[in-house]
Amino acid sequence: MVRLLFSSLYCLQKGGIFIYLSVIKGTEIN
Repeated sequence: MVRLLFSSLYCLQKGGIFIYLSVIKGTEIN
């Protein structure tokens, strides 16, 4: 149970980082 919660939080952090990088790249291109 705890492991599942931890992995889900880790995936959310990873996804947030990818979205953040994509936004930065988008602003750089524009």
